[in-house]
Amino acid sequence: MELYEDRLIRAVCYKDYHDAKIQTEKILDMIKMRQKGFDYFKNYLFEFNGIFYWNIHKDLKDDKARKENLNTRNYYTSEIAKSENIHDLEKIFHQMIKYYSTTYDRIIKDCLDPVVREILIYIHHNSDKKISLMVLSDKFNISKSYLSVLLSNNTKMSLPELIRYFRMKKAITFLKNSSYSIEDIAKKVGYTSCSYFCSQFKDVYQLTPMNYRHIYDHQRY
Repeated sequence: MELYEDRLIRAVCYKDYHDAKIQTEKILDMIKMRQKGFDYFKNYLFEFNGIFYWNIHKDLKDDKARKENLNTRNYYTSEIAKSENIHDLEKIFHQMIKYYSTTYDRIIKDCLDPVVREILIYIHHNSDKKISLMVLSDKFNISKSYLSVLLSNNTKMSLPELIRYFRMKKAITFLKNSSYSIEDIAKKVGYTSCSYFCSQFKDVYQLTPMNYRHIYDHQRY
């Protein structure tokens, strides 16, 4: 089970929600197969909540974001403590994975409309795929024109801009926390062309991905 645990922590760290869900299901299957009890599972979630919290907390700079992250950790701690059966714990586990696999940024956190927030989380989790207003319209049962207005009013960005925004955020995470090549990172965040990914990255950050990684590594050590 340790292998799946390591993969889950890495997937959450890389904000790879799809892989995180896969590893979560494998861990749940292992817990059931080994007939681990309720108390074991509860303590297990307490530990993971702490790990996920710290992996986000250590990179947060402003006090408001740190406080919000702490409040979320405390919320999950309380929910785990109040749980009465394994079904409750499984539900909390999935909620934790969904939250901690989402890039911590103001676009999502400051969105007051719960429907739009869910749409933004969906875009974040699927930004490496082809997402269109038609896809979102079918998914959330909202007209394309109204979707476009909702996104613009709540984020001041169009759908293509949001997709690029989340792709760049994920690219930064890979550059900081992995040894993946630039070409591999480009593919992981949704670009088929490495050169186009590099041009998009430089347009946002005024640095190439390689230069960004070198500067980050130099500052870290």
